[in-house]
Amino acid sequence: MKTAKQQLVEALQRDEVVIATRFATTAKVSRQLVHRELVRLEKAGAVARLSGGLRGQWVLLNAAALPVVVERTVVEAPPRQVGGAVAELLAFFGISLAHIQLPARRHFRSSQVPA
Repeated sequence: MKTAKQQLVEALQRDEVVIATRFATTAKVSRQLVHRELVRLEKAGAVARLSGGLRGQWVLLNAAALPVVVERTVVEAPPRQVGGAVAELLAFFGISLAHIQLPARRHFRSSQVPA
């Protein structure tokens, strides 16, 4: 999943003109977020506002000034280990650790609680 900033950079590289409100609607992000990112790109010298015509239209000036979009890979956390008193308690009731699958995270939503 790409961030709104990454999608905005790709849209500028692809189309060279971006209408801020239309982009915000299609990306399902706030117009303020899109405007803030475009102003940052304007300060870096990558884009400029078009005067006249449609309001909120931004044009690509310098593709080299755009930030590089880096794909991030999601790293799975290793499974947690059960030991000590918990392992003894499970052994007392005859439950082996192979039967239990613990989530990688300690805190999870109530909808994610294993049955």
